[in-house]
Amino acid sequence: MNLKLNLAGDSHTLSTADTAETWCVPNPSLTYKNLQEIETFACNYVDCSSIHSGGPCFNPLNAFIHAAFAMNAYYQEQHQCFGNSGLISITDPSYGNCHFAGREEKVSSSAALNTWCVAKPTATDNLLQLNIDFACSHVNCSVIEPRW
Repeated sequence: MNLKLNLAGDSHTLSTADTAETWCVPNPSLTYKNLQEIETFACNYVDCSSIHSGGPCFNPLNAFIHAAFAMNAYYQEQHQCFGNSGLISITDPSYGNCHFAGREEKVSSSAALNTWCVAKPTATDNLLQLNIDFACSHVNCSVIEPRW
């Protein structure tokens, strides 16, 4: 069985025994405080110099990017993605000069069906809206539509 996925413009085809490069990213429902706590915890165990001042991933206005980098670095070394606080992604969250290490992992098609599609932390509001409009033209989005 093959499964074709198109996530954030990246196309992936998985069979029941395929491997894919994986990353750990924060659950979008985390609070600012949760993001900071996870970053602090992870950086006690892994090198987080890339998210410090002068580093290629430093962005003092985006706690999500900092937490994502720290969580992923921890995941790559410890093979743990923070329970419900983290999501395994098969879409590379790297951007510009900010590189997130990934690792090959066996990914079953049934596991891929139970994954979330999350926007990259650097996605613009315009790009997010275009993707929401596209998705809602294919599925029922009434739960997120404004009620007038």
